[in-house]
Amino acid sequence: MLVVSTWKKRANGTASIAASLLRACKTVHAEARGILYSQPIQFGVLYDMVAWLQSIGPENRLYLRNVHIGSKKGFKASHLYGQAFSRKVARLLADAPNLQTLEIRAMHIPDIKWHRHMDQNGQIGQKWLIAAQHIAQLIYDEFRPVFSKALSRGKTPQQLRTFVKAHKNLFLGPSDKANYFAADVLALQLTPSELTGAEAEVAEHFKFLLERNLYYRRHPRYTQTPEIV
Repeated sequence: MLVVSTWKKRANGTASIAASLLRACKTVHAEARGILYSQPIQFGVLYDMVAWLQSIGPENRLYLRNVHIGSKKGFKASHLYGQAFSRKVARLLADAPNLQTLEIRAMHIPDIKWHRHMDQNGQIGQKWLIAAQHIAQLIYDEFRPVFSKALSRGKTPQQLRTFVKAHKNLFLGPSDKANYFAADVLALQLTPSELTGAEAEVAEHFKFLLERNLYYRRHPRYTQTPEIV
């Protein structure tokens, strides 16, 4: 797996690089980029991911296959700050037609309004189920350009159902107040069977959201365009 991290230019930018070396690097890159970018790539920080995706350009994003976002350390930033970068990432990944997997290992998850999920008797349903649907909705909202573009290319909701993989850390991340983990916000203590159910529900609810997206695309109300007078 290729792990992408930040890098900084040297303060002294006067050092010259031989033109022949630059040409050799470009040649090697052109020949190897299909192999390089098709490897699983992990990004620990979202703004690193934005910078890297911009730097490689659309001609190289074409080769991306498996992208992993986040690490076990989580993100030391607010939800809104992280959301702004995740949406930039989504717009950049939208032109990666060969992307097969988008694994989310950490993300900024706002609290769930549990009282909205109470039944008539004031009881809350299965929390793992509610949390899974909550996470699926957040992933869908923040990375919607990727999914919408995939649907426009002819992919079906069933084909995209397992495209997004919600890492178990989203439910079981360690408690660390310096970071933002799903588990900290959701305060869940899931059993192994509940965790399996939650992971399956993320995929199922994600498919439902994609089907709804596709429905609105095909509905006459949304497909008709007004005539220009």
